[in-house]
Amino acid sequence: MDFSFSAFLEGVSSSPILCITVLFTLGVIFVNGWTDAPNAIATCITTRCMRVRSAILMSKKQDSFYFQNFMDCADCSRRAAYFLRDTLEHFDATALKEKLDEMHKIEHAGDSKDKHLGESVYYAH
Repeated sequence: MDFSFSAFLEGVSSSPILCITVLFTLGVIFVNGWTDAPNAIATCITTRCMRVRSAILMSKKQDSFYFQNFMDCADCSRRAAYFLRDTLEHFDATALKEKLDEMHKIEHAGDSKDKHLGESVYYAH
């Protein structure tokens, strides 16, 4: 069975029911995106985990800032996962110290991205 994007498009174009289902699904995702941000801000304020001013300022911040930080953190996770896989596939007990140091560097990079994002939210007030 072919799971490529071109096979998906071919299936959507040949089946009206699948096409309608995909369009409705995309519509739900689109509307859900509109309501997620206000709900998240309202939840932060009503649970008092953020001040009103901080939540409003955070919501006004450019979306690319948060998205880019999320992508950077995801990239650190990806690098760590591939590094761990390669380390386990080519295990060498004599190189364990070097591998551990390299993994700590990847972990530190992810932690600094996470800290940068947290500080930006904290100092938004």
